[in-house]
Amino acid sequence: MKLFTRKHFLFLLPLLLFVQGAVLASKVIRVGVYHNPPLSFVDDEGLPQGFVIDILNDIARTEGWILEFTPCEWNECLLALEEGEINLLAPIAFSEERAKRFDFSEETLITNWGQVYVQSGETDISVLDLDGRKIALLEGDIHASVFQYTLDEFDIDAEFLYFDEYADVMLAIESEEAFGGVVNHLFSMQHAYQYNAQQSSIIFNPIEVRFAATKGEHEALLSQIDNQVSELKNDANSLYYKALSTWLHKEENVPSKQIFWVTGGALLFLGILLSINCFLRAQIERQTSDLAQSKEELALIMDHIPSMVSYLDTDLRYIYADQSYADWYGFNKEDVVGKLVSEVLPAKNYEKVRPNLERVVAEAKEITYQHHITRHNGEEADVTISYIPHLDSKGKTKAFFATVRDITEQTKAGLSLRESEEQYRSLVDNSLVGIYLIQKGIMLFANQGLANIFGYKTANEMQGKYVKELVTTNDWQKVQEEMRQKESGEKEISHFSFTGLRLDGSTFNAEIRSQLIPYESSTAIQGVLVDITKLVEVEERFRALSEASFEAIFISEKGICLEQNLSAEKLFGYSLEEAIGKPGTDWIALEDRDMVMHHMLTGYEEPYRARALRKDGSTFPAEIRAKMMHYKERVVRVTGLRDITTQAISENELIESKKRFEKVIMQAPVPMVITDAMGDIEHYNDLFTKTFGYTLEDITTTEEWWKNVYPDKIYRLRVQKSWEKAIIKSDKTGEKIETQIWDMHCKDGRIRTVEFDMMPLGDLSVITMNDITERMNTEKSLRESKEELQAVLEGSRVGSWDWDIQQKKIQRNENWAVMLGYTLEEISDKYEGWSDLVHSDDLEHVSASLEAHFEGKTLAFESEYRMQHKEGHYI
Repeated sequence: MKLFTRKHFLFLLPLLLFVQGAVLASKVIRVGVYHNPPLSFVDDEGLPQGFVIDILNDIARTEGWILEFTPCEWNECLLALEEGEINLLAPIAFSEERAKRFDFSEETLITNWGQVYVQSGETDISVLDLDGRKIALLEGDIHASVFQYTLDEFDIDAEFLYFDEYADVMLAIESEEAFGGVVNHLFSMQHAYQYNAQQSSIIFNPIEVRFAATKGEHEALLSQIDNQVSELKNDANSLYYKALSTWLHKEENVPSKQIFWVTGGALLFLGILLSINCFLRAQIERQTSDLAQSKEELALIMDHIPSMVSYLDTDLRYIYADQSYADWYGFNKEDVVGKLVSEVLPAKNYEKVRPNLERVVAEAKEITYQHHITRHNGEEADVTISYIPHLDSKGKTKAFFATVRDITEQTKAGLSLRESEEQYRSLVDNSLVGIYLIQKGIMLFANQGLANIFGYKTANEMQGKYVKELVTTNDWQKVQEEMRQKESGEKEISHFSFTGLRLDGSTFNAEIRSQLIPYESSTAIQGVLVDITKLVEVEERFRALSEASFEAIFISEKGICLEQNLSAEKLFGYSLEEAIGKPGTDWIALEDRDMVMHHMLTGYEEPYRARALRKDGSTFPAEIRAKMMHYKERVVRVTGLRDITTQAISENELIESKKRFEKVIMQAPVPMVITDAMGDIEHYNDLFTKTFGYTLEDITTTEEWWKNVYPDKIYRLRVQKSWEKAIIKSDKTGEKIETQIWDMHCKDGRIRTVEFDMMPLGDLSVITMNDITERMNTEKSLRESKEELQAVLEGSRVGSWDWDIQQKKIQRNENWAVMLGYTLEEISDKYEGWSDLVHSDDLEHVSASLEAHFEGKTLAFESEYRMQHKEGHYI
């Protein structure tokens, strides 16, 4: 027995060594396995099983491959295949969309289709019956995608529940978590009987089941598979048809005793092979693990370097992208691989970089440039982009690396620095004020602003100038003393004015603020100079105007009077000497002093009223306006005060008149409606119905009511446009909505001319609708009467004239002209055409009477005066 064992061992040893060498030379194929029985699944012992697995094992034996199966969920398998973590995946349905991501075999393994299962008793349904139902789907399943698209095409709104396996889809139907679900036909044929769910009449999406490999990596592998599958399908006795019978027809064969012993011998031999294979597999797994670890470490390094890195082929399709690159455009890095650049970059970015992408492919030279691009979230960024070609043996680009570095912050910092420098230089050189540096009476530095003030073309022309050359003779002593006091330390800061002398000999008013500063181991005077000529002129004009003003004007500081104008002296009786130094409240009656003092101290600038107090003790109503301002280097309050005695009387009369008017309105109401925010009428008064005949029953909608009151479509559109324009104008200006006047049809068919006024009141609008038909008729009659009166005047010997104040034109009748010896054409329609004819001794009192009438002091203009006849005498 021992001899037999040794002999057989010696016989098998060369064989085992041969097998070991063959296995070592074999190609390792990493295959993804997901749960899709009967095509593929992992059994309870952890071994891959199924129709596809049998076919693949048979091909591997023929080709001498070692298959390394990787169990994964469906979506995980797809991602692993795309990333190259596995080489092969089957079963997988072929589609044009998937062909963009993976390479497929040409030969079809089997044809499959989608099948809808539903809860028991619900089989008699169509696609339309799924509206509003919950449907269970396999995540990433091609049948699921087509089914969703089909429902969208029929505008059917179903709720989708996603699961990782077909078995979970069937369980969801059985537990009534879902009304129905989608599985493939092969799965349902093998396993549907295990679940309390029934097949519906809905079948769809016939597909070809094939093998798929990582894009661009395994063309030879797929070609070998195509050859083997074609041979298997052409041989009726091949393993292909046996596997079909085993997995798809569920035939059960009881092995005979002979088969048992043959199988046992085969298993013994297979055990020896498996032992060797396990040893080799362990070696491969260790090397694969080391490779995976190296890959992981490389990915970790690439994901954390400061630049974004990608690797692209010559079709501008991503072969690799690190996470930072993917994040930049809002993707996972797994989703970037396989996509074209145009599918990842925003269109605007792609158009910017496309010429350089094409250059690196065509020229096979490194390219680096800067660009301003847009991120996926809309943020703008500045980047440095480099394209580094990966050359083949012929020196042509077979792929290239792209690195992108965000330089936004550096760009901003550089831009900010340049802007700061430019702003500072612009501030100094182009300032309206002069900036200078003086040492011992000599100009060391001057900006362009100072040169402009003194009439020099450039600032360089002023450097080295003696200050004495820039000051008038009369003011030089003052300027010299100011410089001496600063240089000696008697004054730290100077603020004074003087008369400057320009290059052309002209003078101007200058104001200076300066201080002593350290300068090159010594000291110098640094300062700013402002041309205040216009300010001085303004102050002089202000004084002249204030003296000529009818208002009393006071200038005060902290409530104490500094100055007053002549009108204040006349109005209150205090001379300028008496007024200066008095508290401002001395001009205010006792009852209003607290209020006025509060306004003075708080700087209140809105107009208000108070009772003023004269020197003689009399009081009068006054309107007061005040404003804070700088005056002679002091913050003062300028107050204007106006006697409004006449105005107050008029206002009181107006108030009484308003009360009487309101009483009249209450006794004579007008039609009124209230509308909501949409313009629909909510309420109306009785006079509305009485005047126009409409009730709420007649006004079901605003649109219908408008058709009744404005039956002519064109006229109705004019009304609508006019209202819209008036409301928009009111919203912009804050003014009241312009009054509208339109002809309105009453319910009984009458047409009335109505004056509309709208007043917004929160979300409501109050509209008054005044029937002015009679008024319009009256005005027409008045116009006709005026025309008749004018005709009578023309027929009489009385001279008459109309004065259009706004147009500043006077229209006279012919009698007026004839009375003075002129024809109507010889008389000017200007004011001077009248005033030039008035006797010079009479012109003043006539003008005063006319002015009083215009101011509303007299109801009519009445005056006797002499006018010069054309022949020279006065009449």
